Amino acid sequence: MISKRLLFCVAALTTMLTGCADYGSFVADAAINPPEVERLRSTNGTEIEVFHIDTQPNPAGTIFFVTGSGCASLRYYLRHYFASFPGGWRIFASQKAGVSPLSTGMGCSRDFDAQYTLPEILTRNREALSAVIARQGKVDALFGVSEGGDVAATLAGENPSVGRLVVIGSGGMSMRESLRMLARRSELPVSSEQLQESYERIAADPASVDKRLLGLPFRYWSSSLDVDPIPLYRRISQPTYILFGEKDQSAPVESVEKLRDDPEIRKQGKITVEIVPGASHTLTRSGVDLKPELFSKINAWLASR
Repeated sequence: MISKRLLFCVAALTTMLTGCADYGSFVADAAINPPEVERLRSTNGTEIEVFHIDTQPNPAGTIFFVTGSGCASLRYYLRHYFASFPGGWRIFASQKAGVSPLSTGMGCSRDFDAQYTLPEILTRNREALSAVIARQGKVDALFGVSEGGDVAATLAGENPSVGRLVVIGSGGMSMRESLRMLARRSELPVSSEQLQESYERIAADPASVDKRLLGLPFRYWSSSLDVDPIPLYRRISQPTYILFGEKDQSAPVESVEKLRDDPEIRKQGKITVEIVPGASHTLTRSGVDLKPELFSKINAWLASR
């Protein structure tokens, strides 16, 4: 599965990760201190932009970051998101296909929509990760947020040499299952009946870029609705730390509970799940950003290797 995150948030400002980041901060990050960028040629001949930042001078560790949903450029977002992340890390991330270098996420292009599918996202991140490992010699951790959680989990299963896995806002339910649960609770801008009708229309026209559910093209949904995350996590050999907001309204907390309570995953004992009391999908509580505190905890966990 590629996203537990819903596009009613992305429609407001597709910041890929935090949902409602300040527009001015996006612009300032890119203008004052933009990330470094390297352009790779993929196996199918397309260009992949790989951005990186250093959280401190002379970083000692390497993180490969898989972003959440939306079409905001990493030029704006990467440094902004990790502004409160402590420790000395070089953080790499792959730009999605069809994203303009200056896209703030306020509106996604048709080119982006046409390429916004699970296989495309997975392929680009797979190739970018391979290039980073070849260049750096190692990657200490994969770090996936929301939509990127299951992509990061897939890559961790494919790359046992990667040290650890961190996931935020992603659990063990398929997207179809998650959306149905949210619709039953009236936590979506569509009813259960409307959601089911949309599922039927997606099945009838799975390649459509123009028809949409929750702001996303049918093409995207048809590539991701029924992917089961549980087998992805069962294949992981690395220690894994999952953070999930108790009051997440983009993915039900039952999703991460399902992953935590899976008998095989529990037996393996490699996955630690922390449900953050009162926290939203973007790790805020009553308007307070909890990321600085939680990022300190993640950094300490990574440094304990």
